[in-house]
Formats: sequence, C-alpha cells, structure tokens
Amino acid sequence: MALADNVINNLMVFSGLMTAMVLAFRLVGKVVTAVVTARKGLPAPDIKAIEDRLLHIEQIVESSALEIERIGEGQRFTTKVLTERAGVPAQLPAPIRNTLT
Repeated sequence: MALADNVINNLMVFSGLMTAMVLAFRLVGKVVTAVVTARKGLPAPDIKAIEDRLLHIEQIVESSALEIERIGEGQRFTTKVLTERAGVPAQLPAPIRNTLT
C-alpha cells in the first residue's frame, strides 16, 4: 500500500512539474516570437499584457500545487482510515512539504 501511495505522490508531483514546464516553454516561445517580430520591424507585443499573463500563470501554478498537496493529504487520510478499519497498524510517511518560491 505504501508503494502505491508513493507512486501516486510521485505522479502528482510529476504532473505538476510538467504543467509548469509547459507553461514556461510557452512563455519562452512568446518572448522569442516578440524578439523576432521586433527585429522584422513589426509592432512589438504589449509588455504589460505579457507581464499580466505571466502573473496569471504563476498564480495558476501555485494554486495547482496547493490542490495537488490537498489531494495527497486526502489520499494519506483515506489510506489511514482504511488501514485502521482493516485492523492493520498504519505507518504512513510524513507529508512532504514543498513550497513554491
């Protein structure tokens, strides 16, 4: 059971990291497009709009990380309850506390 919990936690962390990477690469693509556009003499995109969008993406990543942490805590609680009902002593790993900065 502990192995399954570990796999689930690793998958949640992996999916969060992949989401963050996709968003970061998307932003880099927009910046590269802006640089190429500026070199061609075409109007450059609005920097304020890009900053606002980046802030919005950052907030989404942070809220997603919190939700993933809540899912993990719920999974640990459910495992503990089910284990106690079965009469098997539960030894759950301590929750992992990662903070995005």
